[in-house]
Amino acid sequence: MRVRRFADAAAFLDVAGAFLAEREALYNVLLGIAAASKADPTRFEGRNYFAAAEDGDRVVGAALMTPPHALLTTTLSGAAVDALVADLAAGGWAPSGVNGPSEASDAFAAAWCAARGVRASVHMNLRAFESTHVIDPPATSGRRRPADARDEELVGKWYREFFGEADINAGAISPEENARRAIRGGRVFLWDDGGPVAQAVLSATTPTGARIGGVYTPPANRRRGYATALVADLSRAQLAAGRRFCFLFTDISNPTSNSIYPKVGYRPVADFREYEFADVPK
Repeated sequence: MRVRRFADAAAFLDVAGAFLAEREALYNVLLGIAAASKADPTRFEGRNYFAAAEDGDRVVGAALMTPPHALLTTTLSGAAVDALVADLAAGGWAPSGVNGPSEASDAFAAAWCAARGVRASVHMNLRAFESTHVIDPPATSGRRRPADARDEELVGKWYREFFGEADINAGAISPEENARRAIRGGRVFLWDDGGPVAQAVLSATTPTGARIGGVYTPPANRRRGYATALVADLSRAQLAAGRRFCFLFTDISNPTSNSIYPKVGYRPVADFREYEFADVPK
């Protein structure tokens, strides 16, 4: 077992892309981030980590990291976990945490803590969903439209509120700048019912799929079906445009999102666990 490290996302995808694409729904985040980095090598500032675990000439696992965000992993064997821990330590990397399929995250967190003398705490338990067919939700007043420059202030505010509620680390780029970039990239969609009432974002694309994220309804507009209608309509549009899958993640502790999305055609794929690492108090 060895870990092969790559200088950039393009080289990483050349070697690990086919392995990731075999389980596109499971590995949609790694595929999406790597594709975004390949398209714009300045997208994630600083020193990024791209690696594949290889058994002989066969890729058996992969990981990437865009600090300050957590290390993202695929499923990993025990030998691959050990090799990845050794490679990160040898390269002077210090992940802020790890996020991947639950068993892989558990194994990596235990091995990293034992090797580096840090402690791990669970930040969030997540569930990955995929959809290949949309089930129509109850009719809801309003319509989907793309956000544009006139919406930047409002969407920036909603991004900040969403990041706060979801406990998401925005990294070096502010929520407002994230919103501006997403709007200018044509990735933010609003449900408009006499004005914007909810949002959803095309977070990333994979070889044959699209991941939906940033689903947010301000408190005053909740329980009216706006976000459900928006996600269903946006998913339908992506599938009609030729995507085989749409993906999204939920916080397992949020009963609302975990009950709503299956009603419009999403089915669970796997559970993920995100850990945060911190120094052990002396």
